[in-house]
Amino acid sequence: MQRPFPAYQGDDPYVFICYARSDAAQVYPELVWLNEQGCNIWYDEGISPGSDWTEALASSIERANAFIFFGSPASAVSKHCVAEIAYAIDNDIPIIAIYLEETLLSGGMKLRLNTHQAILMYQLDRGQYESTLMRGLSPMLASGVSAPPAPARAQAKKPTRKSVAVVPFSNRSRDSSSEEIGDAIADDLITALSRFEELDLAGRVASFALKGEPNLDYRMIGNRLGVRYVVSGTIQKSGDRIRIHVQLDEVESGHNVWSSRFDRTLDDIFELQDDIVSKVIDALLHSGELELGQLVGERFLIDEVWKVGSGGLGDVYKALDLLKKNQGSAQPYVALRLLNEAFSASNDALRLLRDSMGRVSEIAHRNIMATYLVEKDAARVFLVFELLEGQPLDNYLQSLQSETLGHDKAMEIIDGITRGLARAHSGNIVHGDIKPGNIFYTSDSTPKLFDFSLTEAASAALPDNQWAFTPAYASCERCETGIASFADDVYATAVVAYELLSGQHPFHRTPSLKAHNQGMKAKRIDVLSDRQWQTLQQALAFDPERRLPSIAAFREGILP
Repeated sequence: MQRPFPAYQGDDPYVFICYARSDAAQVYPELVWLNEQGCNIWYDEGISPGSDWTEALASSIERANAFIFFGSPASAVSKHCVAEIAYAIDNDIPIIAIYLEETLLSGGMKLRLNTHQAILMYQLDRGQYESTLMRGLSPMLASGVSAPPAPARAQAKKPTRKSVAVVPFSNRSRDSSSEEIGDAIADDLITALSRFEELDLAGRVASFALKGEPNLDYRMIGNRLGVRYVVSGTIQKSGDRIRIHVQLDEVESGHNVWSSRFDRTLDDIFELQDDIVSKVIDALLHSGELELGQLVGERFLIDEVWKVGSGGLGDVYKALDLLKKNQGSAQPYVALRLLNEAFSASNDALRLLRDSMGRVSEIAHRNIMATYLVEKDAARVFLVFELLEGQPLDNYLQSLQSETLGHDKAMEIIDGITRGLARAHSGNIVHGDIKPGNIFYTSDSTPKLFDFSLTEAASAALPDNQWAFTPAYASCERCETGIASFADDVYATAVVAYELLSGQHPFHRTPSLKAHNQGMKAKRIDVLSDRQWQTLQQALAFDPERRLPSIAAFREGILP
């Protein structure tokens, strides 16, 4: 198997990796992820041809700041791994054992690793695993760096327009668990932001090395890490309530770009983390914003500075259509989505957009947002669609806070969503990313689907398909193949319906593949009849062969 990158050979702190070659398919992706977090990695790729193999290993272990053992049935009986662990212990190198699967250790191995941190990767979801690992690893690496005033990263380049650091959130409670939640949110932010090529992100190790230093403000942090923007926050906890304040500041000007306060209960902590990550990403990617009076495409005038909304694929503005105004239209205003720069550089993305939006415009329906055109001016690709009063459904649901939506209203929304989707499917149009954020809830209580097939174009324009679909709502086959389908729309609609009816995600926002592997089952919603519950269960089936065959069948079974 091809090795992912060269082993680190410098003088800065690094991690020594101990693993069995037969586990490479599982281990190499973890090495790539660690490397993306700013960790220097040494593994057996670093032994030069002609070198004394044992001397090279010994030297690399002696100089390491941390030692990670990837435990498995294969590595537990590997004489090389046993020897490397013993040598690391003899040289007082801190060890973290990451178990890829349930592993039976020999008595000697148990004795050696008994006093060192163990992470049961196979029992944790991805977010828990990453947070736990980096909380254990960062102090080991930071101790070798001592949070230098001007790290090599900062010396190598001036802060760029989109350079950013995410620092650990400050705990204002006496409860140590609040600090863990703050660290986990910072971890999630770093992981999410690392996927954007337009962002120059400070590594996690460098950012977390500043943790606990007194009297550090965002300007000092920015100068230390060589970034223009700093994301920071505070966290307070009282009983089962938690309050988090997050802010994005520009270092040079001292300008607060964005800030927000989040008040939630601990039972929806994962949704809270996702919400914070989404809003910080939106704030950071707002460079190149349109201004009052700016003309787009020689036709659309930005009439007001406020935004209708925003999202990972681009910001949405209120604009005056000068052509409609000149024609005396009673409704001259439109919504204009300014897509991310990546779309301008991709002819395939533009072609897919024009094709899919053209087909959507032909199926006028009360529950589908009208799309007018897809255009490209000298700078950016933009979409034009009807301007509505209201808000995305996810914002509406969040505004309810502890109030319940109510069974009747939930069924009305499900009725509208499925009507619109059934019309689209009858025109051979797949949505591809059904979720509350892609359903607009108007001021007259009408749900309208939007962003049809936009993720197909996004997969052609954006790196790593990071916006191609939303894992919490995507079916198993979508997660495996990346291909949108009618069956995937049925699954995603069922997840949204479950949320509307119960107030909770059926699998606690766990992606379908992982939920399937863990044998997770949705808890019954008591207010549903046996027929309705059976319908919802069949629509939520992980196996597409067992899922309801169409959105029409779902409508027939779920509605009263």
